[in-house]
Amino acid sequence: MIRGSALDWFGPTEIFGDATDEPDILLDLHGDVAPGPQRTWRVVDASGRALLRPFSATPFDGSLVSSLYLNEMAPSAPEWVTLAEAHVSARRSDRDLLNCLARATVWLVLAAIRGRDAERSLRPQPFEPVSVRSMDRWGARLSRIVAEVRDRLGADVWAICTVGEPIENFLTSRAVAAQSWFEVPPGEGFVADPFPWPGCEGAMLYERYSTRTGRGTIEALVPGETGGHRTVPVQLNIPSHLSYPFTYSEPGVVLCVPEMLGERRQLIYELQPDAPPSVFCLVAEDVAMADPTLFRHGGLYWIAYNDVDLGLHENLCLRYAKSLEGPWTSHPLNPVKMDVRSSRPGGTPFSVGETLYRPAQDCSQSYGCALVINKVINCTPMQYEEEAVARLTPEPGGRYPDGLHTLSVTPLGIFFDGKRIAFSGAITWRRLQLILRRTIWRRSPAPQAAESRFAGEHVT
Repeated sequence: MIRGSALDWFGPTEIFGDATDEPDILLDLHGDVAPGPQRTWRVVDASGRALLRPFSATPFDGSLVSSLYLNEMAPSAPEWVTLAEAHVSARRSDRDLLNCLARATVWLVLAAIRGRDAERSLRPQPFEPVSVRSMDRWGARLSRIVAEVRDRLGADVWAICTVGEPIENFLTSRAVAAQSWFEVPPGEGFVADPFPWPGCEGAMLYERYSTRTGRGTIEALVPGETGGHRTVPVQLNIPSHLSYPFTYSEPGVVLCVPEMLGERRQLIYELQPDAPPSVFCLVAEDVAMADPTLFRHGGLYWIAYNDVDLGLHENLCLRYAKSLEGPWTSHPLNPVKMDVRSSRPGGTPFSVGETLYRPAQDCSQSYGCALVINKVINCTPMQYEEEAVARLTPEPGGRYPDGLHTLSVTPLGIFFDGKRIAFSGAITWRRLQLILRRTIWRRSPAPQAAESRFAGEHVT
């Protein structure tokens, strides 16, 4: 299974440099090396098996998460301690999983090297290697197949809800009970990613996804002149998919940082109630930033995001700047975290007392299956550390019982969005039509496709 993947490594066995020099660190990927006079690093899975043991890091507990730990045995130390850990989704093919584990191993070693001189909490690694039965292996593979079938046949339908509780109530694990829902007919699409519009009282920005086009746009829900609310499109002049219209305000300026993956660049827009949004500054070029989240901490401005080029849900990256206009600098430790359970941003960072908390998505079982509240321990241009303190799940038996992936702190209360996995023939047919249109478009000659598009004709 290793051959043909990124773990298919046949490196040199000879010693480079002066053979009399003792190595500073010995990296053991097979688990065969006995700890000696030097530091020994070993990459193991949650059961204690070394990385290159057969079926290592394959989850057998139904969690669909593959965990790797970089452990160290120092000279004369009584036990192994964990220097770094990574948790990646196992909802992928065997080869893709091995490739992902290889990238995670490189990240673990880099994270440990960069953090050797930093203050960090080291904890003993208590796991002992265990034997794996064939039944366990086949059960794990079946769980992954079931998850893949659910993802392919089911459609995620999202809606927005309000919860009238203080933010302190969400610092412990619990289910979230909605007070009211804002939704659209499932056959048309869904609404998600709610954020307030500062300076526009009672207004909310959100993503409106269309099943017909397969594309998201940004809309605003604003109070109507005669009561109630009305929806207004927010024109950003971006032809690709838009979502996650994160907002941030300071005296004199209201900003929006939407997700714009298809553009492979990230802009910040300035919002005004009576004028179209205007570009405020450029954050990055040639980067696919998912769920960019702007906050201020330690005298600096920060943007937390998921770099899609490094993985769709498993990494947390940071950029920082001294002013909102930039320039925005990539954190030297990027990605600062690799954990499919709590990395990808999931809403508004908030403070309780002197402590900063960062909501994140848990995408271990499915995309946005729950929200995790992370306590930020250290956030500087040279270090980043956080720990998960709470996991928020949807209300069992509610209208949207299958996921949460955005928490937004607003003057009107706490906004969430909830997910329901729908198995609808109409939705499946619309998705199939969209796939066929895209396939036909890609296979059509470029000049004819462009001419038909601008002429408003059907491409055949």
